[in-house]
Order: sequence, then structure tokens, then C-alpha cells
Amino acid sequence: MTEPVTITATRRFPCCIATATPDRSRCDGGARTRRRRRDRGGDGGRRDRRETDVSQAVGLSVTVRKDIVETIAYNRDKGIGVTVYVGSARPREQRRFLRRRHTRHRRQGAGDRPAHGAGPLRRTRDPDRLARDIPDLDLYHPWNLTVEDAIALGRETEAAALAVDPRLTNTEGSTVSRGEAEFVYANSLGFLGGYRNSRHHIDCAVIGKDEGGMQRDFWYTAARAQEDLQAPGVVGRIAGERTARRLNARRLARWSARCCSRRRKQPT
Repeated sequence: MTEPVTITATRRFPCCIATATPDRSRCDGGARTRRRRRDRGGDGGRRDRRETDVSQAVGLSVTVRKDIVETIAYNRDKGIGVTVYVGSARPREQRRFLRRRHTRHRRQGAGDRPAHGAGPLRRTRDPDRLARDIPDLDLYHPWNLTVEDAIALGRETEAAALAVDPRLTNTEGSTVSRGEAEFVYANSLGFLGGYRNSRHHIDCAVIGKDEGGMQRDFWYTAARAQEDLQAPGVVGRIAGERTARRLNARRLARWSARCCSRRRKQPT
């Protein structure tokens, strides 16, 4: 059976374009089968397993340089992900911000996206391998740090660094930051769990100069709890001492030494 051919011409392309109109009665039905499976919900109407994860994080960071506030930065990140496993394939939807209408659209669209990454490792774990008794790892210790407190701590750190040696004349700044985050994961196998965590830090970088040139070094402290951080004066002092040790470096005197390498014998 000969398929009808249509000859068309367009204003943009004055040449004629020949297109063949296929006889749909001769199609094998593969596209319609895939479309019906998608409409019914994937693998013959069966979506085996689903999982979702929700996370958010907040934080504050203040940098002081030469006793002047250089930056004040806030962050607030939110995200949600939905995964639907169809056989061994894994379509996924993600969002970096949370709103009710976006969450609804992600939930509806996860099963409509084409699957990718088929394989035995891209699937949810067996139910008997999921954790049920989750211990408290003591990861969450929020720090009620205000901008004014962070500025004062940064200035204290920087002043302690510059007081170590008069050759320390400049800094790259001192940063004080706090951060908190939480993560929740759930799947269709009945698992629901999550955790909160925190991380705070203080750092300082110092620059020194002498006849031999300029040198730079730094020091920092990081911990989940504010009580476990080193004192700002200690952080600054260590940063200053590390930089001062780099100054007044001396060149090695010229000397000669025998090479102690052993020549390999060629196999005979």
C-alpha cells in the first residue's frame, strides 16, 4: 500500500518540502501501549515503591576585616524530592523551595516523567534492611548568635592575631558563622526518619611582611556546639603565630651530595 505524500511550501523556506503521512493502521501499537501504561501509572498500572525527602537549612555568616564589617550574609535553603520506582527505573522530581502548589505539582509529575537509570542498584532497599531503632547522635546544638555578637567575636579574633608580631600588618578577615539544618526521609515501605544538625565555625587569615616578602597563614575552629569552639582569642593567636613562623625564611646554603639511586640491571 502506497502512503500519501503531501507537498508544502512555506514563506521562510520557498523550496517544497515533501512529508509522508503514515498509515496508522499499520503501526505496531508500541507508542499507544507506552501511553496507556503511563496513563495507568507506569508498569501496567503498578507503581511499586515511592520515597520522598524534605530538607531545610538556615545560617548566618559575618566577616570583619581591619576592624570593619565587610559582609553580613544570611541563608535559608529549602528542598523537596519525590522518587517513584517503576520496576528498576527511577524517575525523580526535585524542588529547591517549598510552596503548597509546587509540592502538589511535584507529587503529580513524578510518575509522568520518563524513567532513567535502570539497574539493580537504583531502587529502594529491602524492608528488613531499613533502620527501625534510630539513636540520637547529639548532632543539634543551635547557637543564638546575633549579628552584633558575631561582629564582636570577629574583631576579637582579628585583634588577637595582629597582636602576635608587629610584622603582621594586614589580614584577609575573620569570619564567624552559625548554621542549622534538618532532613526528613520517608518511603512507601513504612520508614519515616530524620535528624537535625548544626555546625558553627570561627576563622582568621593573617598577612605578614618583612625583608624577604609577604607571607600568609590561617587558623579556624569548627564544632557542632558553640561550647566546643576554641575561644576567639586562641584562634587569632594561632593564626598569627603560624604566619609569623613563615617570615624571615632563610635559604639553604649550597651543598653537594651524592646520588644514592641504584641502577637497575637490564634483564638478559
